Amino acid sequence: MAHTWAWRYKCNKCRRDFLVVRTMTVWRWFNFQHATCNHCGSSDVKVKHEGRPSKHVLDTLGWIQYRRGAYVDAEKTLSRAADKAPNNATLRYHLGMTYYQLGRKEDAIASLKRSLQLDEKSTDAAEARRVLRELGAS
Repeated sequence: MAHTWAWRYKCNKCRRDFLVVRTMTVWRWFNFQHATCNHCGSSDVKVKHEGRPSKHVLDTLGWIQYRRGAYVDAEKTLSRAADKAPNNATLRYHLGMTYYQLGRKEDAIASLKRSLQLDEKSTDAAEARRVLRELGAS
């Protein structure tokens, strides 16, 4: 089973915060003291926080997996995020589109309809409606 962890760092050189997300299939020690700043490239960084990622990190990671075509992984990640944020329209859209790509018609319809109920004017609403029409659930 894969576990996703997030580490928040503070760069001692440019003083910016940045986030590192790792997904590990088996637990292994991750030397989180050794990272490189995303902004200036410095390796002089300090861990600020280690822990399970938030719903926002999970949604972003799941959508990246979706965009890469890793729909099974995306479904697992986005489902975890949806458990943490059941009323997030964007997350419901992402999950619905993932179900659509996996051929899970009923789940796709339910998630996309929920997304539209939560925010019918979102930037994703037109695409959600198009997919719902394609699935015969306009």
